[in-house]
Amino acid sequence: DLRAFAAEGLRPDRRTYHLLLAGFLRNRELPVAMHILELIRAEGLPVDASTQAVIASSYRALGPDIDVRHSALQALRSGSASTSTAILNALLQLSIDSADNEWIGIILELLRLDHIDLYRAVNPHGSSFLPDEEDYPDEDVTLSSQTIDAVTTFRITRTALYTRPDVASYTILLNYSAARKDLDSSISLLAHMNSQGIQPDDLLICSLLRVLFAVDKPIAALRIAADIYSTNSAAREVLASLAEEVPGQEEEEFPFIAVKPSVPVLNTLAAGLYPILGLSGFERII
Repeated sequence: DLRAFAAEGLRPDRRTYHLLLAGFLRNRELPVAMHILELIRAEGLPVDASTQAVIASSYRALGPDIDVRHSALQALRSGSASTSTAILNALLQLSIDSADNEWIGIILELLRLDHIDLYRAVNPHGSSFLPDEEDYPDEDVTLSSQTIDAVTTFRITRTALYTRPDVASYTILLNYSAARKDLDSSISLLAHMNSQGIQPDDLLICSLLRVLFAVDKPIAALRIAADIYSTNSAAREVLASLAEEVPGQEEEEFPFIAVKPSVPVLNTLAAGLYPILGLSGFERII
């Protein structure tokens, strides 16, 4: 009970809210979990990567339970646009984990990402996963009645609640592209993110590096790292020497991405280079 904090003259911190959020999500009390997200924002704490991780891990613990997804969509009506995006991100990750193309498509449509390459990959037929209500009786519509009910509930308020993807949405989709070894979709995702004015963070860069290693573009990964460490001459020297040892030549050029150096970026780079250069490359990065 948060009132106990007030009684002791204390303020809950991010960890306090994360514990509450995880508990309510695992108990399937979605409206209360949405309220906790709103309280986090009211305290001036942004829903950052650590909060996104709590939501995603809590949903993973529930497994691919269709009722959980339905309840989440219905609970979205009580939250703000940014809170709804956080929940949709968790549902997107859950759907990717369970290889459920129908729900991946549904979430992409709700995030208004139904024009990106990955959407076309999970929906090659091109017809919407979210048809208008009058189209539901059509024999071509394969959604379950429960899914139709849940989606309809959310669509009622979506016109007033403008949900849009955030940097975590693109990070999830880049990781999905890495698993699919899909460079073209990754490039289009970056272009779309840039057009939306969304700034990348280090976790998104980690996802991009995974894509490049997955499609055998290690030199492109090293070039991105070199941009990040452009003001560190020692780091640039190490990265340049590694690029000389990596076999092959590449012409891919990515626009400069302004992100601060971070340990996760170095860890991802080291993990990607290990299969290519062995311990030598790993140790020089670390």
